[in-house]
Amino acid sequence: MSKYKSFPIIGTKSSLLWDEDTDAWVYLSGEPIKADDPRSYYKIVPTLYRAVDIRASAIANLPWAIYRGETEYDTSENYEDKAGLISNMNSMLYLIEASLTLAGSAYWKREKNPAGYDKLRHLNPTSMVLDEKKAHDGIIEWKRNEPEPKIYTPKEIIYFWYPDPYVEIGPPSAWPVQTALAACGVLANVDEFARNYFGRGAIKAMIFAMQGTSQDAAKDFESWWNRFISGISNAFRTKVINAEEVSPVVIGEGIKELENVTLSQEKREEIAIACAIPMSILFANAANYATAERDKLNWYEDKIVPEAKWVAAVLNEQLFEPMGLRFRFLPETLDIFQEDETQRAEAMNWFMDAMTKANTIEMAQALFMIYGVEVGEEAMALIEKHFAEKAERAEQMQEQLQPASSGPMEPPDEEEDEDEEQATRQVDTQQLQRELSIWQSKCLSALKRGEAASSIAFVPVHIPTENYDRIVDGLTTAEDAEMVKDVFVAAFRDDAEQEPEIDRWEALTAEIATLKDMVSNPWLGYP
Repeated sequence: MSKYKSFPIIGTKSSLLWDEDTDAWVYLSGEPIKADDPRSYYKIVPTLYRAVDIRASAIANLPWAIYRGETEYDTSENYEDKAGLISNMNSMLYLIEASLTLAGSAYWKREKNPAGYDKLRHLNPTSMVLDEKKAHDGIIEWKRNEPEPKIYTPKEIIYFWYPDPYVEIGPPSAWPVQTALAACGVLANVDEFARNYFGRGAIKAMIFAMQGTSQDAAKDFESWWNRFISGISNAFRTKVINAEEVSPVVIGEGIKELENVTLSQEKREEIAIACAIPMSILFANAANYATAERDKLNWYEDKIVPEAKWVAAVLNEQLFEPMGLRFRFLPETLDIFQEDETQRAEAMNWFMDAMTKANTIEMAQALFMIYGVEVGEEAMALIEKHFAEKAERAEQMQEQLQPASSGPMEPPDEEEDEDEEQATRQVDTQQLQRELSIWQSKCLSALKRGEAASSIAFVPVHIPTENYDRIVDGLTTAEDAEMVKDVFVAAFRDDAEQEPEIDRWEALTAEIATLKDMVSNPWLGYP
């Protein structure tokens, strides 16, 4: 009787051991990266690496704050990790954006550190495999090998998935680097060609036709040739063989064929477009500094700020709101936005200054030209309307001041003279208020820029000389906004009848307010 037992084998499924796309192999770690995988291009294509780094760095370096109610709980400027979950928030934000750009998804894992405290850890986005069958039923579960397969749920994972119109639940089917794979492949192959070309001693690929030699001699020559082209150090070595004729036939190209700069540039630009980065930022080839700064500001407004808001919304929904906290990016505190607001304020001052000083459209246009302010068609239509209404009001006032055409001429009543004089004085006071408001606003803007209030050169039209001199003298010692305001008030303190309320622009009616609102629109350029 045989001591071996027989077991029946019932085959229900077969897998090819040499096919990596089947479930025959389970990688515990170090899963091989295919040639057309974003991970491989990220390592070898400089343009792609720079694009990912620029996007991730922009998000990571945005100022932010965590709020408990309306009170600041923690900030990027003085981060203390009061929640005890993330020791380096900037690094985690960088990894979120880098993962989203490269893989379309990002994952944080909730776990405990050696001391037993809760913390969050970044996970490789390609290591998380969604159970698509359960996802179809609305259940989210991932399988991850670490090294044994383990199942995770949203209770343990904070996940970021780019929105995709073709995906109902799960990671997207397309993302920035995914759409740039073809361009990355071209650049990677160009670099590989150059590497192989110089690796074989800068010799073009060729075959040899030999006459009058044995097969053994041919193999010996082939072996020698392979050693000969194995590196640049062998480029000038020689070999003597016993053959009647050896004829090389070139079948490859050399380094000259890599001179197609246009092709390489086009592929780099395709990567920039896929990653939504302006060429002037990715390649630093803007025509001038002003163009680069404007491109950067537009990029932040159109891409980085919306992306940051989306990341903050995911963090709040899955992490901070259940803790009674709220995470918010503060892009408006960046220098680039502060400079833009300063330019807007200066343009507004110049604009309102021109509107106040000008009595006609032609005069306003001349002042705009002097100030370097460009006004669009829509704004000019409102300006024309403003001056037309102003002229109409002046005509109405003129008619009211003139005596009736019929009847005998009577001497003007003393009360009417007083009313006319009071009306004229009222108009002059309003113009004085406007002029003082513009001057004070310019002084306050100078303080915000770190300049002295006395550095503002202002030419008065309606301000009396005595009061103007008082203001000029007072501004020399004004060091803050309150002191500047006191200077303007003190200049008229002895003139009770002339004292203007410079904090309010009583004479600026609804049409001027409309012009103010339009300053934020593209029709108004800045000098």
